[in-house]
Amino acid sequence: MYWTGSNRKPQPPFRVFFFLTDPHTQKEEHVTFAFSSGAEKIKEELASTTTVAPSSQSNAQSSLRNSDVVGLVKAGIGQEIIIAKIKNASCSFDTSPAALKELKDKGVPDSVVLTMIQATKN
Repeated sequence: MYWTGSNRKPQPPFRVFFFLTDPHTQKEEHVTFAFSSGAEKIKEELASTTTVAPSSQSNAQSSLRNSDVVGLVKAGIGQEIIIAKIKNASCSFDTSPAALKELKDKGVPDSVVLTMIQATKN
């Protein structure tokens, strides 16, 4: 927790701000919680204002595929960003020799291909 201003101690009500991004729609939202000195209020506030929507897609449909990576490369996204996305997403890559050759032919950098292979292993 941090606060701005002088060296004064913060006084209730305390406020907590959450900035959330929906990974599917990239829509950004924020939620503000205000509570007094009782920290147990955080749990109650979270339970009453945030919900987790069930996924309407199966894991296979929402997983990254070879075509997604090729599309990111063609869009000019940097390889470091693509690698980070692969490491933090559900993946369903085809890493057969024929698929690897196709990735190379489409300009996917070796470091990205290596990350795809490692993601498939995990």
